Amino acid sequence: MSNKSFARFRAISIAIFVIGAVSAGFAYSLHKRNGPQLGHRKGFTLRTRDTNTLFIPRLNPFPNEIAYADTIKYQKSDGTFKAVRTYYHATGRVVKKDITFGIPGQGVFSINNPQGPLNFLSSMPPKEKTSYVPINDGHNYPNFLRDDWVLGYQTYVLRFPDDDGGYFDMYCAPELDSQEIRGVKVGSFGVSIIEAVQITPGDPDDSVFGALPNLLVNYDFFKQKIATMEEAGQHETAQALQCQMDEQIAKQAQE
Repeated sequence: MSNKSFARFRAISIAIFVIGAVSAGFAYSLHKRNGPQLGHRKGFTLRTRDTNTLFIPRLNPFPNEIAYADTIKYQKSDGTFKAVRTYYHATGRVVKKDITFGIPGQGVFSINNPQGPLNFLSSMPPKEKTSYVPINDGHNYPNFLRDDWVLGYQTYVLRFPDDDGGYFDMYCAPELDSQEIRGVKVGSFGVSIIEAVQITPGDPDDSVFGALPNLLVNYDFFKQKIATMEEAGQHETAQALQCQMDEQIAKQAQE
């Protein structure tokens, strides 16, 4: 897999983590207005493997070319999560490693170097909100494709078409609060798959989590997201994201 192709697929994966982490705030507000539409969040540990099959395989991979990646996501019932992703060369050598984690009331961050910086991905509501999730079978989503099964879990499949004629299918398990447990990306370069290999229900041990590292925070990823919204003409969304970032920067300045 080329670094460019894998980076694109990885960006989709990060976006899914962020969407799942912060949607509880919106769902909580709906619950307050429209009655009981929420359930208590479930804890689990999810192990997945990302693989890629090129339509035209290369005989000699580049020295740091990524062949596959393994991820373990620890999800607590209060919304706290941590996802550790390790990238491998075709020989089995570790190419790099990164961590994405969400702390209710503080935010969603990623880090790919022990010395930092922390990359700010999104704000995150407090535990009073992230402890609840919407109860949904996915059938009301405009991108709903079909129902399916993955590792014994019933899933609903959402399809997101690409401009180049490809698509991304996301398999979400209602029993795991609509967590994505399979993803299939078909594009001009080949096919990339995120596949669950083990799912363990229940809150992970607290020892796998820690406090927010005291490191410099980088906002480049979030600024890029704001710029993308502006370019797409979604000015209200861009403004809302700008307010999120401003609030986060102000909060950090006080700490």
